[in-house]
Amino acid sequence: MNIKFDIVILSNLLWYILNDLKMCLYNSFDMITSNGNVILINAFLKNQKYGKEIVNGCDGTKQYIVEHFPDKHIKLEINNEKLISGDEYRYLGLLVIGKNL
Repeated sequence: MNIKFDIVILSNLLWYILNDLKMCLYNSFDMITSNGNVILINAFLKNQKYGKEIVNGCDGTKQYIVEHFPDKHIKLEINNEKLISGDEYRYLGLLVIGKNL
């Protein structure tokens, strides 16, 4: 029995799966129905240092998906939500990614 989901949410774990990002996204897309969505939400630093050779901010994450998963499409992108934490400038990035039918 192969269970499919309408939504798979990857929330604030990008930095933990970064080295296996392609496989994690592949598995997430495999788990959703034909009209399902993968929602990726993550906090980013304005001046990101860790992992920026793989993804640099929300725009870099979007570009990674476009390059590695051309058969998927970005349904919604939000990358301008601001959070202030001490002296560091942070923002939330949110991508809703669906399968192309």
